[in-house]
Parts: sequence; structure tokens; C-alpha cells
Amino acid sequence: MKLAVNALLLLTISGTIVSHAQISSFEHVIVVFQENRTPDNLFHGLCSTPYGKASSCSTKPTSTQYNIQTKNWLDKHSSTGVTQPSSVALANAYDLNHAHKSFTSMCDLNKTTGACRMDGAGDVSCTGTCVSKPQFKYVDNSKGNLNPYLDLATQYGWANYMFQTNQGPSYPAHQYIFGGTSAPSAEDDAIGTYAAENVNQHGGTGTAITGCIAPATSTVELITTEGETQSIYPCFEHQTLADLLDGINVGWRYYTPDSNNLWTAPNAIQHICVPDAPTGGKCTGPD
Repeated sequence: MKLAVNALLLLTISGTIVSHAQISSFEHVIVVFQENRTPDNLFHGLCSTPYGKASSCSTKPTSTQYNIQTKNWLDKHSSTGVTQPSSVALANAYDLNHAHKSFTSMCDLNKTTGACRMDGAGDVSCTGTCVSKPQFKYVDNSKGNLNPYLDLATQYGWANYMFQTNQGPSYPAHQYIFGGTSAPSAEDDAIGTYAAENVNQHGGTGTAITGCIAPATSTVELITTEGETQSIYPCFEHQTLADLLDGINVGWRYYTPDSNNLWTAPNAIQHICVPDAPTGGKCTGPD
């Protein structure tokens, strides 16, 4: 996957680490996720010195390898069926599309087998000052720009097999991080109905207040077995990671740029937000 997925780091702070990665005690667990990057894109440096070597990474990794693909990225537009990735700077002036349509393009569904070929990256649109084949890039670390990320990944825990939705952009992705699903309810989750896009509202897409305190005209598109054919107000009700922690009397915090935007996942959960109005209000819940 070369689109907008989240790379996760799990950090234990003030902990005592013993053999076999067992933690005897800890005060804090911090989850850091880097949006709009893939492991192949951002953590390519784990497969080369000084952090590792080519054999440190594999598409079929053992317990001592990273699940990172360093070559032969699938490309249906290539005569060989693959394209070799090349490096690009960490900061750039372009962006790949994050919408559900980009997921379906990447998937390139085989209707006979029902499986994704995962070779459609070349069909994903790019905005801004786009380089040649922007979908086939990894971040250059020749000047050590990525060292903070790579230090965290090697010194703490890196979620090598962390999965979240690849079906859409920021809003559903953060719901997956917080609650394991972007479904509006447990019942929707069971039948495969999920929020798949950013919130639509006057003034822009996904740029203003979202969740259970969004303006009345706000909607989020749903993906069902029939495709993107429905939309609802972006306020959900199901259990989350926070509920599990509350259940064992473990405190938690959720840090985000501000209290109202699409990255503030708790605002979209009815029983956590406890809005003071049906729409357009404020969260009043104790959390």
C-alpha cells in the first residue's frame, strides 16, 4: 500500500524492560501515529545502515524482520508489472489523493477471485507540484532527517502489523485508531458499513468542526457492500479503546491540534462527547 495509511509507534515511558521484550512495569504508554505515510515510504531507512540492512526487511517477514518492501512495487502500467521506488525529500509540494476512489484504484479488484491486485497506484491522482511517478517514492534519509522516527521505531515498539482502514482519508482513519472501526455502530460494523470519507460541510471538506458537534448540514459518506451510496450525520455510538481503559481504571489522554477538527476522534463518539445539542453544540462528557 503506497497511499495514506498510518505508521504507528508504541512507546513505553518510565518502564523497566526485561528479557524477551517483557515489561515488568510502566507508568505511561504513548501511541504516536504519522498520517499519510506508509511503512514502505517513511521507514525505508530501517532496511539500510545504520539501522539495518537489506535482509532486515521482507514482504514475508520473520519475527526478526520488518514488513517493508524496498523494491518491485506493483505497477500495472509497467511492462514488467513492477516499478522500482526512488527517493524523495521528506517535505514536498504535492499530495496523493486520499479518497475512497484512490483505494479502489490501488486495489484494482479482480472480479473473478474477489482479491485486490494492489497494482493500481499509478492511477491515483496527485495534486500540487507532482514529481514523476509520485506514487512510487520513499523518503530519502541521506541527511538523517528521519532519524527521530527511526530511533523511536528501533528503541521502542513499532507496530509492524498495525492495520487500519485503507478505504479513505483522515476522518475514518482516526476512528480506526481510537475505536478499531469507522462504523457508525456495532451493528453497522457487523454488516460491513463504514464511514469512508472526510466530513462534508459548508466551507470545505474536513476542514471545520466534525463529530457529534458538527453543524447540522454536515455529512459523512458511508461505504457498504453496494459502494458509496449513503451518507449520515458524523456522530457514532460504539465502544472504543477509551472504554476499555475506563473499564480497568486506567487514565487516558488524546492529544490533537484542537478540540474540534477531523483528527479529534473522541468527538465522533456520542457517549464520550455527550453533545449539549442535537447538532452544532459542544461536548459536555466528563472525558
